[in-house]
Amino acid sequence: MFNPIDNLGDYGTFHEDLAKYGGSKQALYDAIRQSGVDEVKPQYTLLGGVLGAAVTAIGFGIANFATKRIKRQRALNEAKRKALEETLYAKVDEQNILSQSEDTDME
Repeated sequence: MFNPIDNLGDYGTFHEDLAKYGGSKQALYDAIRQSGVDEVKPQYTLLGGVLGAAVTAIGFGIANFATKRIKRQRALNEAKRKALEETLYAKVDEQNILSQSEDTDME
């Protein structure tokens, strides 16, 4: 049925492989594609894992940095607010004392 000719090189190899898949080019191409995927798949799986871990670590680092910055800013704002309140209360008390002394001077 099949008479191989030895000096055909890659063409002969192609026809031998084609005969293994029943003469269907599509089945042969699918097998070639799948073997290529199987060879490369572990490399890309490892690369994807490493990149995924790196992106996750960077994301957590940015979130941690932002959270600490917000907490520092809140603490600073709270300290400023307390200082301003004390200054305001001191001014209000000063104004009250001055207005009371003016009221007593007028009487």
